[in-house]
Amino acid sequence: MDEQIKDRLLIALIILSIICLILAINSGLAAQKNKAMAQKELALRLDTEEKFEDVKSRFNFLEKKVVEARTAYEKEKKAHSENKDELATLKEDYEKLNILKLKIEEDLKEALFIKSQEQ
Repeated sequence: MDEQIKDRLLIALIILSIICLILAINSGLAAQKNKAMAQKELALRLDTEEKFEDVKSRFNFLEKKVVEARTAYEKEKKAHSENKDELATLKEDYEKLNILKLKIEEDLKEALFIKSQEQ
């Protein structure tokens, strides 16, 4: 009977060892699978980060260009405003000169008329 108990105990230990071996193999496979997934995720994150940095640098470049364009626009707008003011001033001066020219022409005609009357 002692032999039978030893045999049953041996069989139970063998079955238990096989179960532990199967569990260890499954655990190793699951760990390997998780490691591969983690590496893929890491590669994806790195790729995404590179793309993000590229987009960020492009955005900064375009933002700088927008600021430069806005500054140039403001300068042009100011210059246009100044030119407009100068043009208005020149127009006023032109009108004054035309009035003076007409006065001078009338004075000249009057002087010629008076001179022709004297002769």
